Amino acid sequence: MTFFKNIIRISGIVLLLLALGCGRKDAQITSLEMLKGGKTFAVPTGTAADQFVLKKFPDAKIEYYNTVLDCILAVRDGKADAASYDKPVVQNIVAKNDGLLVIPELMFDDQYGFAVRLEDTKLKQAMDEALADLKVNGTYAAMEKRWFPDKGLPAPMPVIRFKDTDSVLRFGTAAVTEPMSFYDANKNIAGFDIEFASYIAKKLGKRLEIVDMEFGAMIPALISGKVDMVGAGMSITEERAKKVLFSECYYPSGIAAVVRDHHKAPPEGKAGMKLKKIGDITTKRIGVLMGSVHDAYATKHFPKAEILQFQTVPDLLFALNSDKIDVIFIDKSAVRHVLASNEALGVFVDSLFSVPIGAGFNKESVVLREQFNEYLKKLKSDGTYADMIDRWMTKGLSEMPEIKFAPLNGTLNVGVVSDAGLPTTIIQNGEMIGFDIEVAERFASYCGREFVPVPLHFGSLIASISTKKID
Repeated sequence: MTFFKNIIRISGIVLLLLALGCGRKDAQITSLEMLKGGKTFAVPTGTAADQFVLKKFPDAKIEYYNTVLDCILAVRDGKADAASYDKPVVQNIVAKNDGLLVIPELMFDDQYGFAVRLEDTKLKQAMDEALADLKVNGTYAAMEKRWFPDKGLPAPMPVIRFKDTDSVLRFGTAAVTEPMSFYDANKNIAGFDIEFASYIAKKLGKRLEIVDMEFGAMIPALISGKVDMVGAGMSITEERAKKVLFSECYYPSGIAAVVRDHHKAPPEGKAGMKLKKIGDITTKRIGVLMGSVHDAYATKHFPKAEILQFQTVPDLLFALNSDKIDVIFIDKSAVRHVLASNEALGVFVDSLFSVPIGAGFNKESVVLREQFNEYLKKLKSDGTYADMIDRWMTKGLSEMPEIKFAPLNGTLNVGVVSDAGLPTTIIQNGEMIGFDIEVAERFASYCGREFVPVPLHFGSLIASISTKKID
């Protein structure tokens, strides 16, 4: 597979570092009762977390952030009193970062289940029997310890061997939620849900085939027969149960609240002020986005440094804010947005190196790639490209223009990193916006296709384009 580059813009790479400490010295919050009285909650935009908060605390003040990590960063930095989201997700983040506390009492209970087609009662029975077996033989307890540690990262996915057979159990999942279903450091889909699905397949004498998709596409894919079973931290609800058949609850979840832990407060800005020149980072901890050019550059030019890879930009920023790393490499165009929402960070080196930014296509997609090149020429010749640069890059605006579509030629499935940050891509009010999104939407309109964004981790983009999961 060849990853074609069609140059859109040249962007510099900068280094960001922790420059100063911040945060309020409020009383330690240890219970939900202490969150009454108009406290400020950080919630991810586009989710139902705000509804759950307001049901429990009608007088709460809601502040919206792009990701769960952004919400918890806001709590850690004293910008919000609490963050609210699904228990396993926030537990996973808190286990990897000091200075945070998950309140033991849940705001609301929830139950996760796998789903099959309504008529597939035999598979439903097999799922429930596999779950019962795992609890009896001690495997379930080992899974809980593996995927939900009190501190640190989840343990590696165990090796589960299947019979040499052509019989396959197709499992649909949305691999974007650690620790339930996600891409691990080896770019393999792993997690509690994946391990459970593997044992179900093994019980049936089949091999597990994992089909990664958007969360909202799972039930339609199941009903249409594209997959046999779906699961990805999916709540068992009455509405969903009208369309699919759920397993017994395999994981009791719920909506949890995260607050600052003042008894274990993280270090407040120390390493950054000691770094004066580029040579100072030769033996430091450098954070990079997994699979990025930053990763390759840091490995080549700083061989004595400790290079730490992260799957998302919020992961990078959280590690830097938490003093897990000393500096990060980040696209220069994103600096305005990053500094605006992270007051404790500063620019260390304004421009370290330059790199071409492009769109990627599968080697076999020659026609589509040529269409994109022609479209890019038109975009530049009619002044649209210059206008986009001015709005997104120079002025730092965050409003998407209305783009008209006449989807006569199907869909254009575009892999995007939805949490990259402005000016490239963020989710705002439930919609993806940014320079890259506008480029993709205009190209879809140019081709007469419907624009379908597919959120992916950066490290999953090439794998997805090579297997034609995206265009």
